[in-house]
Amino acid sequence: MLKNFLGWTPPTRYIKLKGFWRFTDNLRHRLGFEYSSYRRDGDRTILEDFTFEDDQGNQITIPAGSQVNSYFDFDIYKVSYNYSFFQDDRIDLFAGIGFYWMPIGIGVNSTGLISVNEEESFDAPLPTIALGADFSITPKWFLRTSMELFYLEIKEFKGSIYQSTVALEYLPWKHVGFGLAFDTFNLHIEADGEDYPEIDFQGELNFNITGLLLYMKMFF
Repeated sequence: MLKNFLGWTPPTRYIKLKGFWRFTDNLRHRLGFEYSSYRRDGDRTILEDFTFEDDQGNQITIPAGSQVNSYFDFDIYKVSYNYSFFQDDRIDLFAGIGFYWMPIGIGVNSTGLISVNEEESFDAPLPTIALGADFSITPKWFLRTSMELFYLEIKEFKGSIYQSTVALEYLPWKHVGFGLAFDTFNLHIEADGEDYPEIDFQGELNFNITGLLLYMKMFF
């Protein structure tokens, strides 16, 4: 439903923080943490009637000419474990598992001939598998790549995640570096009931974001 209103408005706020800790003497084990926050909203006057179904199964029509405000709030909390199965002075190849927890909030309200205020929220726990490779181009330049996948289908629930990152990093100092990454994140959830833990949602959700990310990193 919300794509009819949000499609004309870019994300208003986007925050991404991540870090990792290498442990054991051989540095092959890595524990990672990540937090991302997306805030997107739209505010427009619709030009034609729009009909949707609420949580009780009632058909609700917002007439043309109504002022409609909608929002989509989406947070990502992620914990991951990676193991470097090949590692030398130039190359680090790793595989791992991750666990995403994604609180999602959706809402629409309208004013005009009819007043509508509909909200939906749920928490989506989804596991992933990961593959990646880091390459040392020179002692100060690095190419880092990673990819994560998830797909699950249980009765009336379908969920999938695809995330990939290709980053070029420059480390001019021992504890500070800079990077430019091309980041892709695709999420698809389709549910009708409670066939997956913590999912109480009926409908289909597609969320895609692709773009360049300029960042700074610190080492301790």
